[in-house]
Amino acid sequence: MGKIKIVGGDIYQRVWDRPAQKVARELGISGTRLKKICRELGVPTPPRGYWAKIEAGNSAMRTPLPDTATRQVMYCDSTAKKYRDAPPPDLGHRLRQIKTEEESCLPPIVTYVDGPLRAACVQVISERLFFHKPNCISDAISTSRERRHRALVIADALVEALRQRGFKAQERKGRLVISRGLFEMTVRLTDVDSLNGQPTATPGSRGLRLILRQIGGRGLVHARDEATRTIDDQLGRVVLAIRRVEATNAYYADRAAVESQRLVAKLELEKVSQLWEEVDTWLRVQQCRSYLDRFEAELAATGASFDTDSSPVAWLRWARSVCDTHDPMLARISRSLASGMSREAQ
Repeated sequence: MGKIKIVGGDIYQRVWDRPAQKVARELGISGTRLKKICRELGVPTPPRGYWAKIEAGNSAMRTPLPDTATRQVMYCDSTAKKYRDAPPPDLGHRLRQIKTEEESCLPPIVTYVDGPLRAACVQVISERLFFHKPNCISDAISTSRERRHRALVIADALVEALRQRGFKAQERKGRLVISRGLFEMTVRLTDVDSLNGQPTATPGSRGLRLILRQIGGRGLVHARDEATRTIDDQLGRVVLAIRRVEATNAYYADRAAVESQRLVAKLELEKVSQLWEEVDTWLRVQQCRSYLDRFEAELAATGASFDTDSSPVAWLRWARSVCDTHDPMLARISRSLASGMSREAQ
């Protein structure tokens, strides 16, 4: 929000050049507020049907601006919000950028079966993913004993590669979770020819199966040993797929956040506009009440009868009830009291 300066001569040109709603949006105020400002500055506004004539190609006379209103100045609050958040970048561009990084810029993913550092990492993963079934380490590594070490090596290489790219890896109740921000995926390595560490009815398939499932949403990344290609050779493609899924999620989350901010701002503008309308209605009601008081006083001065059945008294009673019915302040107080009673009852 901020103060905006409105000059009579300038606002006169604006409201006669284009519809008041457009001018109000440009100033960051409501249409009702703009009309009130014009009245207070003494600036005439186009009558009803003026813009219909203009659109039909007909000429319409402008009401001249009084000299006294030309240099009149007023300051008012703008309710418009300027969004500092830039719109989310193009998703296709981001996915192409990730693909280029994985193919040319980042180091290749290599699994090391031997070596003190890798052996230590594998040992850490093995210890953290505790045994809870006879033939499997955890939900993350559920393989036969013969393939367990290789499965740990693959998990170690995958975790290390993702850590280099800003992801986190942690163990949660026997599951290996890869995460960045709100994005999370679980990692699971199993035998192709076994289920939960036990041989299946048709053993003989080779190697391991790697599956990553997205937590709390869709998304599935997988790889398995094939006749011509092992999981080790596919880890680069797996990491690329994980990054693409994460980037897609981030894109839609950013877009949803921007839309949410816009909705909040729109609702705020509607509330402010409703407030100005209530104020204008209340002022009209107060004017009406003042008129009725004056009418009653003038009537009393004439010595007219004020019997309850007389026509003036009945009309005054009706007119005052109309004012009470349309008074926005009384209606808001009534709603506030009803809401308070409802909370107390609960």
